[in-house]
Amino acid sequence: MDCNARPTVNPLTISRRTVLAGLGAVGGGILTAKPAPADDLSTSDLLTTLNPRQPAPNFTRNGVLGKTYSLSQFGGKVVLVNFWATWCPPCRAEMPSIQKLYHSLAGAPFEVLALDQSEDQSTVFAYLGELDPMPTFPVLLDQNGTVANAFNVDGIPTTYLVDKAGKIAYKAVGGRDYASSEIQKIIVDLMKE
Repeated sequence: MDCNARPTVNPLTISRRTVLAGLGAVGGGILTAKPAPADDLSTSDLLTTLNPRQPAPNFTRNGVLGKTYSLSQFGGKVVLVNFWATWCPPCRAEMPSIQKLYHSLAGAPFEVLALDQSEDQSTVFAYLGELDPMPTFPVLLDQNGTVANAFNVDGIPTTYLVDKAGKIAYKAVGGRDYASSEIQKIIVDLMKE
């Protein structure tokens, strides 16, 4: 299925878990320019296995640096597709762990595509510039929410792991520590399939 022709809906409906995490972030000081440490993120829930696996909707989007990416161009790789926004505390908290994961799997058949929801390029780029290190994986703009709609995203952050055949194998709703050894093992096992 190609999501480029799907109707626009508001993908920014926030799940109850995200609202509670956000309220905790306000009280815990996460709403600063620096993200929370990865140990504040969940690893106990890990990832939900999706069985049977369904084909991931293909999409094409521009990155914040101007390059265009399509999910289909990464066939033969495991792809972590992350839906997020700069204003979302759990999204901000998990971003450094996604970068650590991406760095640790450099050279492996693995890619990350992070899709910012409904924000303009300058807002996203400014936030990314605050991170140390700045993400080296593609950060894309889903300004009208079409890709989030195609993936049935109900709240952010939501992350999918797409297998090498282009099918959705795992899903996670809410912040995670993607650099954790448990999640890395899931991804490495998926790369071996």
